[in-house]
Amino acid sequence: MGRIMINQHVPFFSSFFTESIDLESVDISRELISGLKDTDNGNTRSNQGGWHSEDFTSDTLWSGPMVKAVTEAIIPVYTSMGIIKEPKLQGFWVNINTPGDYNLSHSHPGSYLSACLFIDVPKDSGSFVFERTDNLLDFISASVMNPNNFGDWKIDPSNGDLVIFPSNMKHYVERNNSTRDRISIAFNFA
Repeated sequence: MGRIMINQHVPFFSSFFTESIDLESVDISRELISGLKDTDNGNTRSNQGGWHSEDFTSDTLWSGPMVKAVTEAIIPVYTSMGIIKEPKLQGFWVNINTPGDYNLSHSHPGSYLSACLFIDVPKDSGSFVFERTDNLLDFISASVMNPNNFGDWKIDPSNGDLVIFPSNMKHYVERNNSTRDRISIAFNFA
């Protein structure tokens, strides 16, 4: 009987990518974002409490350098996924989770890639969590969790971190257990 050789590992699951953006160089500050809240009643989507801004669909006076930096970070991810076209920004919005707030599990239908830029992430303000959507964990009992067998994959971001992921990946944000607001900006690209 011959040995079975595993020559190629082909992942069945989506990947996510991380990048870092210098918030000062793109002129985004906690104060600027907090000021937007005063001019917009906000929306309710996946947010449980907190504030979700209106959707922005093009560069605004305050967002041009930020949108450019995020779009430049998206280009190599498009290339790695075999998407042969320029990323087109569909929209972006601001999330402010005040203490006790969180976001329910959701995805971003109608987009190829989504991203989240973390502006102000206090300690204990909740992990950004990707969910495994198949039922693999019903069938295996892994001793060590890794990218091939995880249930949920948690990211504890820092200010300036950009997480890029396929828009179909289900994700949520844990409860903000800090005493300060957690601020992020989400993006959708087609």
